[in-house]
Amino acid sequence: APTLSPCLSEISLLVPLEIRTIGFRFPPAREQEDGRRLSFRLSRQFPHVAVIWHEGVFYAIAAERLPTSAEWQNAVNQIWQSLTGT
Repeated sequence: APTLSPCLSEISLLVPLEIRTIGFRFPPAREQEDGRRLSFRLSRQFPHVAVIWHEGVFYAIAAERLPTSAEWQNAVNQIWQSLTGT
């Protein structure tokens, strides 16, 4: 019989008026592995923002100010350069 392994999770109540969300794409389209790697590193680049990637779209949620378009683009360029070595 299969066994279930324990996992940790955190459940928090979100009040919609206190959060900011955004969805965006960076051309060219990213493969799943690249999208997940970028979302992880973007979350580390902007510690007050949680970033996930799903089906080609990055989604960000923050309780504070979201980065500007230029800040997102600069962060992606820096991260992509470090991942690809270019």
